[in-house]
Formats: sequence, C-alpha cells, structure tokens
Amino acid sequence: MIGSLKTLCMDAVATVEAQLKMQKQSDVAEARRIQEEAKARAEEEKWKREEEGLRQQLVEAAATREQSEMTRKIVEEEMEIMHVERELRAKKAALSETQKQPIQSLSTLGACQPYLTHGRK
Repeated sequence: MIGSLKTLCMDAVATVEAQLKMQKQSDVAEARRIQEEAKARAEEEKWKREEEGLRQQLVEAAATREQSEMTRKIVEEEMEIMHVERELRAKKAALSETQKQPIQSLSTLGACQPYLTHGRK
C-alpha cells in the first residue's frame, strides 16, 4: 500500500510539474504576445505621428505656396500699373509738347490761302 501511495504521489507530483511547466510556457508566450502587441501599437502611434507631421508640413507648404503666388500676382499687377503709368506719362508729355508748338506759321497759311478762299468771292 505504501508503494501504491508513493506511486500515486509521484504521479501527482509529475502531473503538477508538467502542468506547471506548461503554464510557464503559456505565461511566456502570453507575455511575448502582450509585448509584441504593445510594440505594434507603439509603432502604429509613431507612424500616425509621422503622418500627421507630414500632413501639417503639406498644409504649411500649401499656405506658403499660396502666399507666394499672391505676392507674385501683386508684384506683376504693380509692374503692369507702373508700365501703364509710364505710357500715360509719355503720351501726356507728347501731347503737352504738341500743344506748346505754334499751330502753323503765317507763311504756311499764306501758301494755303488760295485753297481757303476758293469759292468765296
């Protein structure tokens, strides 16, 4: 009987040790899975932050590009205005010079006299 009890106890110890070994392996696997999930979440968060940073950079670049385009258009419009003003000043100066000159000299009018009095007698 003692031999049976001893065998029974040894079988129980072996079973408990086997279950303990399996539990340890299961715990290690679970810890590894949890660690891998945490690493995957951290990596995903990192990608999201990087993606958000890139998005923000694109928004800032678009705003800068839009501002540059507006500035370029303003400069072009100012240059066009200056060009038109120069042309206007040149035309005004030409008109002023034309108005300063005498209309015609009397000698020129004398040569035109026969044509001016023709048919008026």
